[in-house]
Amino acid sequence: MHTQDSMHNLDSLLYQTYECDSLKKPTLEKLSQVELASMMEVTTGKHPDTRMMAADYVPVAHKQMMNALFDMDIRSLWKNAGFYLLYGEESPWIVIYGAWYLEDKVKEMERLNQKEGVFKINIRAQEGANHFVSVNS
Repeated sequence: MHTQDSMHNLDSLLYQTYECDSLKKPTLEKLSQVELASMMEVTTGKHPDTRMMAADYVPVAHKQMMNALFDMDIRSLWKNAGFYLLYGEESPWIVIYGAWYLEDKVKEMERLNQKEGVFKINIRAQEGANHFVSVNS
């Protein structure tokens, strides 16, 4: 399990499976081949999730996120909508990093705009959960 790090120090993240709590196996190690195959999309077919990680797509997704969450005109259209990010503490490091990035970006944007609370995003870590946990379970 990743340690809670209020300073968002990347050195505190666990990057390798063997660094994690040995009592809990990673979800991928517990899945059958059929279960694993049912979760994967390895082609560029209908659901090309890997496209989101392509070098030319990342800046586009980042700009969309910045506009949707931090542009004052767009944010005002959301009125009093609540924004939430729930992640599992035992998710891969990149999920934790993403939550930390967003948390830091909220602080930065509030400081730059001198408006505390206007960009509020409720970010919560779910103890003992990884990225496979359903919010309905």
